[in-house]
Parts: sequence; structure tokens; C-alpha cells
Amino acid sequence: TKMVPLELYESSYPGDLDRSLNRRERAAVRHIRAGEYDKAIGQLEEVVRDQKRHLNKGDNKYLLGITLHNLGVVRLLEGGNDQMAIELFGEAAEAKKQAFGSEHPIVAESLDEIGIQYFAQNRPGDALEIFEEAKRIRVQALGPDHPKVALVDNNIGCVYFQMKKQDEALASFQTAKDILEDCMGSESTRSNLDLLHTAASLCNLGYMKFRLKHYEEATAVFEDALLVQQSVLGDNHQAIKDTLSNIALANAFHA
Repeated sequence: TKMVPLELYESSYPGDLDRSLNRRERAAVRHIRAGEYDKAIGQLEEVVRDQKRHLNKGDNKYLLGITLHNLGVVRLLEGGNDQMAIELFGEAAEAKKQAFGSEHPIVAESLDEIGIQYFAQNRPGDALEIFEEAKRIRVQALGPDHPKVALVDNNIGCVYFQMKKQDEALASFQTAKDILEDCMGSESTRSNLDLLHTAASLCNLGYMKFRLKHYEEATAVFEDALLVQQSVLGDNHQAIKDTLSNIALANAFHA
């Protein structure tokens, strides 16, 4: 089944995607899985209009922010205007604050997406500010050792690297790695997506160690990343080939 990176309000049917979505949302998911992003956007825009018209009906006040977030995700999948996506994620964050409270971790999900788009636009100062706010919310709500905190630490490391602050980037990637590895055995981090996040953090850390000429340490970290990637992707995925190339390069410099 193709992975669909959408948020879900699972109040009624936890873990059951089809029963948690209404007719239009299920249609949107089908269109996303088929790569028909324009049709998915049309369905989600109808859902948003309906939720705004009937905000106090049922769970609509909780659902609005989630639907806006998902609409932003699909806009990006379509390859559309990233500024429009940023506006949708911003509107989603505000709607979530109104429904769930400003310190709820679901708010941080939309802030994270805004930070990623700022990073992609080469706006590291704006990205860092947003990521730090997302981290603050997650630490307060989930604790400092939660995998969601590690993911934003990884994002912060990427921003520091963009700012050419290698020591800060290394520290952030190391923190992300330590948290994710400590959580590897828990129920919350056993999905393929969580494992790939762990592998991504390891690859980033390995790259920073390589940049700092810590070649032996870089090799060890890349090898850890490879094991995690292979457990999810098999042996023929491009990410596996890239990591093998990084290992060979680090070994060559170490030798």
C-alpha cells in the first residue's frame, strides 16, 4: 500500500484510516495514492469549505486544522507553490491552536512543515525560529526524549549546516541520533517511517563527521544507517547505494 503522509483525527476509530475519514477525504486519499493530486486538492478544498461553514458541528473545529495541514501536504506533492503551502500550514497551526490549545503537539506538526519550507527557500533564520518553537512545544508536551523531539533536532541540524555552523549541526544530529536509538525498541518507533527517520538522522550525522574529517566515526555511523535502511528498503534502493558510496568514500579517506 502506498504511504500517504496525512494527519488524522483518530478520536472515534484509532488506527482505522477508512472509518476515520468522511467520503470526500477517502476520495482524496484514493486520488493521492493514484498520483492524481489536483483531484485530491479539489476534494480537500470542499472539505475545508464545509468545515468552516459548520465549525461548531461535530468534530469540525478539531478537523479544520488537520484538513488544512493535509491540503498543504498535497499542494507540495503536486509540486505547487511553496508559499501557498506555507500559508496553508500557517492557517492550520492557528486553527489547531484554537481547537487543541497553543501548546498541543499537533500544532508543532504544522510548524515543522513551515520550517521545512523556509529551509528549502534558503531562509535559515526563519526556519530555525520555527523549528525551535516546534521543539519547545514537543519537549513540554512529550518530554525531551521523545522521537518527535529527535525529528525536529534533525531539522535544526540541517538549518545549522545551511548556516555553516558545523559544530552546532553536529551537536543537533548527535542529539537526534541518541534519542532515536534509545527509542528503537519502543512501540512508537517500529514503523517503517520511523526507521527511515532514524536512518536519515544517522546519515546526516555521518556526513557531518565526514566533513569534520572524523572518517572512522563517519564510517561507523554510515554502517549503522545502512543496517536500518536495509531493514526497510531491501538492498536495491537508491538510498542504499548512496549510503554504500558514503561508506566507501569515508573508508578511502580513513585509509
